[in-house]
Amino acid sequence: MSALVWLRTDLRSKWNSAIDYAVVNHDSVTAVYFITKEQWDTYNLSSCKVALIYQRLANLQKELAERNIELQIIEGSLYQALPERLKDICTTNGVTHVYCNAEYEWDERQRDLAVKNILKEINIPLAMFHDTCLVKPTEIMNLKNEPYKVFTPYFKRWLDKTLQQLPGVPDNHKASDTGLRKSANDSIPIDSLLKTDEMEISEQFSTNWPTTAAQITKKMNAFIIEFAPAYPKNRDIPSVEGTSKVSPYLSIGALSPAQCVFHVLQEYGDDALSPDHGAYTWVKEIAWRDFYRYVMYHFPHVSRGLPFQKYYQHFKWESNQHHFDAWKAGKTGYPIVDAAMNALRETGWMHNRLRMIVASFYCKHLLLPWQWAEDYFMSQLIDGDYASNNGGWQWSASVGTDAAPYFRIFNPTTQSERFDPKGEFIKTWLPQLEHLSAKQIHEPSKHCDVQRIGYVLPIVEHKASVMRTKEQFKGFLAALK
Repeated sequence: MSALVWLRTDLRSKWNSAIDYAVVNHDSVTAVYFITKEQWDTYNLSSCKVALIYQRLANLQKELAERNIELQIIEGSLYQALPERLKDICTTNGVTHVYCNAEYEWDERQRDLAVKNILKEINIPLAMFHDTCLVKPTEIMNLKNEPYKVFTPYFKRWLDKTLQQLPGVPDNHKASDTGLRKSANDSIPIDSLLKTDEMEISEQFSTNWPTTAAQITKKMNAFIIEFAPAYPKNRDIPSVEGTSKVSPYLSIGALSPAQCVFHVLQEYGDDALSPDHGAYTWVKEIAWRDFYRYVMYHFPHVSRGLPFQKYYQHFKWESNQHHFDAWKAGKTGYPIVDAAMNALRETGWMHNRLRMIVASFYCKHLLLPWQWAEDYFMSQLIDGDYASNNGGWQWSASVGTDAAPYFRIFNPTTQSERFDPKGEFIKTWLPQLEHLSAKQIHEPSKHCDVQRIGYVLPIVEHKASVMRTKEQFKGFLAALK
């Protein structure tokens, strides 16, 4: 019997249930990955994330070969084309079973249903595993057998489930045969992906984001050992290397959440699941990642541009294109916001505390539609993750599950003073302000002629903007009663 493993957001040769099961239960195994560039474009997938995927595929191809599994990379255009493509591959090569790891977003679920139905016509089962989350979305429900809408009770159950089914090191068997006898006509040589007219992957990029399994595991373990104990404190300071920076690898499945938790437990034991330990906060972030997928699974309308709290689809946001362009360009006149946006544009990365600050400013000072910003972030982030990005923006806009109350609005200046007190991060990304003192740099327009030194005046005034936003939300909610 010949098995085909259809890889998607699970680009790893180990800690991959679909691969492990196929190898143990079939004589020959092959893997396929579809480059769905047209589909990615509709989702505004960033060029740096596409570059990460391509580099990871090059290394994954070698790693799978060590398990006697050939990885074919095939041009797939849009999701709608994949059911027929998979059917053709299976019939041409005598494939008897297809395996994959589940994805929980709406479009992906519809795609998988179409694949399952077309394979059923030729008596080939499509079996799905659930490595994408540490805890499968259907395994956690409240006492009424309904999905949770708030993170805290969900997290309590998530921890209980995790303790009941602690991840262990999977076997690393080899397939006895390499699988497909006939390559697809449009299979893509990996070298052609790594250098194209559209994108040339720089040496600096490869250094910052290594993509062999060994390098990725080393990066994760270095964080766990050196930085996880102080994570609750250091994760809020953008000038400090206090975060793990493994989210890009989780977003493409080069790491699995089970793998992350396993390595934390290897280092700290059950203490890592106790609130008294620093690593617990990092484990909680993994649970948040699961939770946003859980929400997408049980409330699929959030995958279609709608707020979790559906009544907010009638909320009147502003449509000020000038403000939107200024926010994207890092020209709002609020240094911590502008420095963060400049860093995002240049590196494809933004520190978690900064994500909250710029999102709060965008939603609550500029009162712009969260969907615009959600799309923009996906177009820039190397770790752009649809579920987490959607959940985070809905949280910031006060329209999602477990959302920040509309009246809780960050003051960007005080946030800057608290988390970048000396202006170290600001000076890195706004060099025109580097001569300012620690007192001046957080609100430079109060201390100097900012336009003369190449900076900008604030595009909105803090107090007036906050008052306007609170009145807008208050009036909207009162009208619903």
